Amino acid sequence: MSAVLDLGVMLSHLNLVAEIFIPTAQVREWVVKNAPDQPPAELRTLAHLPVAHIAGVLGYLISPVWTGCACYVGDLLELANLHSELQS
Repeated sequence: MSAVLDLGVMLSHLNLVAEIFIPTAQVREWVVKNAPDQPPAELRTLAHLPVAHIAGVLGYLISPVWTGCACYVGDLLELANLHSELQS
């Protein structure tokens, strides 16, 4: 148990946009330069963090919308179904 109050950090809209835009722009630039004749890969992510966490917000809400990525949540976290769902 800590005697110190939790501290938080205020993020601006610009911080959130930059967190998504900069890495995806760099990857797109690399793909165009190094693999121009390759078809685009299907982007998928597996949600394992709560959306109350900043990584959950960016990784499962904002980033999939920005990149057209599929985000798998819910029953997929059951290990018996995980492998078959990711293979499909």
